[in-house]
Amino acid sequence: METIIPQIKGPRLRAVETQIARARNALRKVVLDPGHGWLGESGASYFDLKEKDVNLNIALLTQQILERDGYRVAMTRTADDPDHDLTYAAQFANAQKSDIVVSIHANAAGESASGTEACYTMGKRSDEQSKQLAKLLTTAIAERLGLQEIGIFPENSAKASALAQRAPAGRNSTSTTWMHRPP
Repeated sequence: METIIPQIKGPRLRAVETQIARARNALRKVVLDPGHGWLGESGASYFDLKEKDVNLNIALLTQQILERDGYRVAMTRTADDPDHDLTYAAQFANAQKSDIVVSIHANAAGESASGTEACYTMGKRSDEQSKQLAKLLTTAIAERLGLQEIGIFPENSAKASALAQRAPAGRNSTSTTWMHRPP
């Protein structure tokens, strides 16, 4: 006697695939570090628009997407934090024992700089993964926002953005910077 296995198609298949992805992702932890907002520091600004606020909004939206997809997410800050500094953010991120740390920055720059860039780790077991993630992030963000892809750089390199160099040092840390020339 032959066993017949029903075929799952359409929306039911997508639902099963989503459940499988959520179960797989539940084992993964991400730390998001919205740049600036520590001790009253706001980062770059353009009129009333402050980098710390842009970074936080991007991080909160990213948190929602990741949690919807089953990831565990920790945030170094969820509002302005006048009582802590960047050292606290790095210590918090490292204490989470996450799979990855992403530090988010949105810089204002002159006409020559408009696009996306990311820094990746150096001297860690996860360097190749960090480099791959940096490339994926800059490419996806550039494509979705219609920005130029500036490139990826090793952390603390001469080409790396000064802001990105200060990212928390997690097991696999990537700092992503969006630079946009004000209109």
